[in-house]
Amino acid sequence: MAGQRTMTNLKQFLHAVQGNAGVEFALLLPLLSLLLFGSIEVGRALHDYHVVTQSVRDGARYLSRLPFDCSGAAAGSCSTCNAQTGICSGSGCTLTDPAGVLEGVSLAMTGTTDGGDDLLGYWPHPPASASNELNIQVCAVDNAGGTYAGLYEGMSVVPRVRVEANVDFEFLFGQLVSSNSAIDFEIAHNVVVVGR
Repeated sequence: MAGQRTMTNLKQFLHAVQGNAGVEFALLLPLLSLLLFGSIEVGRALHDYHVVTQSVRDGARYLSRLPFDCSGAAAGSCSTCNAQTGICSGSGCTLTDPAGVLEGVSLAMTGTTDGGDDLLGYWPHPPASASNELNIQVCAVDNAGGTYAGLYEGMSVVPRVRVEANVDFEFLFGQLVSSNSAIDFEIAHNVVVVGR
């Protein structure tokens, strides 16, 4: 009799379905959480990448409208502009308006020429760290074939502005996993100045 009762209890235990949903949910919860938070992070990263790309493009376009000095610049030579002072130096074409360069830096890093709010909460406001985060280069492009008309018609070189941003995307939930959780965005935009 005792053996028969044990067998009946064992059959009932094996066929019982109460609590199955709770166990399945407990097993799937970590995977579902990972998918949810992962999709949030991917969405944030794509958004921030787009914002930085747009602002760098706007900064390059703004800088391409400033006055240049290409006297004595050989094709292929480049100058760099200090993102903190706006002063350009080197053997290539140079931007001759330091205040305008600083406005272009502000536009690239904040979205406004007057240095408004930060575009991204973790990308510093200029000019404090602009020299580490933003690079501006002006190169002389060969115009010997007379490709470019307008203001640069008949000149041997024309300026090309390159603005490059280096942004470390910080994960919102990444600090839970690792203290060094960041992706490095390197975004560059070139503008060849063609007549104004």
